[in-house]
Amino acid sequence: MAIIMADQENRTLNDKFMLRLPDGMRERIKVIADKNGRSMNAEIVELLERHIPSIPSVKDVIESSDYIAFQLKELLERDPDLLDQRTMITAKSLMRTLNELDERLKAAQDRKTNEIKSSRRRQ
Repeated sequence: MAIIMADQENRTLNDKFMLRLPDGMRERIKVIADKNGRSMNAEIVELLERHIPSIPSVKDVIESSDYIAFQLKELLERDPDLLDQRTMITAKSLMRTLNELDERLKAAQDRKTNEIKSSRRRQ
């Protein structure tokens, strides 16, 4: 019973959007959804996700930038002449941005730590 109620609560929290479809599109979506073993709603969400990606999380961005940094390092070690000036400028810009992000994350973490300490003192 609690699971059903939680599902009902989650449904009410999701955005609802009325949509008018051109003639025949509902049937086309239904065929694709059935083929993929999804509801029509899930199929539409999947199609939208593919064309309108969500904003990546900080973790995703950091992982991607770590991978890029690793690849650039590997390229440089194999052939230092391979990287042209434009690539080096881009790499330096990426490093500056990552350093700024690191500083902001540390500041946010410090603020959070201070808030927790203040909260404990008040208790």
